[in-house]
Amino acid sequence: MKHALAGRSDIPHSERSFPIFRMPIRDKQGKIIYWWFWDGQGLTYSTELMEQQETLPMREVMSSGHFLDQLLAHDE
Repeated sequence: MKHALAGRSDIPHSERSFPIFRMPIRDKQGKIIYWWFWDGQGLTYSTELMEQQETLPMREVMSSGHFLDQLLAHDE
C-alpha cells in the first residue's frame, strides 16, 4: 500500500488538549477484566467502565490497510 501526505493544517487552541483513550484488558476467555485509560502521559485503570467513559476513543494499533478499511466502512 502506498502512502502520501494529504496536507497540513493548524489545530485550533481550543482543540489542542490531548484526549484520554480507553483500552480493554481481557482474560484468556476474552472477557474484559478491566479498562486502561491513557492520557498521553500515564495509565490509570478501572474494573468498571462508567457511562461518560464509553464515548472515549479506543487506543489501538492497526495496519494502514485495516485503518483504510475502517475509514471506508464508516463512510457507508
